[in-house]
Amino acid sequence: MEDKVQLAYDFLNQPENKHLKEFVKTFKQPNGFAFCESQEYTEIIDAIMDDGHSGSSLALCMRSCQKLFNLEAQNSV
Repeated sequence: MEDKVQLAYDFLNQPENKHLKEFVKTFKQPNGFAFCESQEYTEIIDAIMDDGHSGSSLALCMRSCQKLFNLEAQNSV
């Protein structure tokens, strides 16, 4: 896993961020993460933007995390 994805993944897997993980896991807004203005996404941005993300790299990182979370859910069934 790439370093930035790993950092985001670890952040979202912290117990206190369960609501943010669920937000990423179930995200389906038509304009994607790059144009999302929700409170949850703002909270994620505030927490991990210092990891060197641009807006587009953060959106791609969230899609990578989303894929990982959904694969985990499929494998646990």
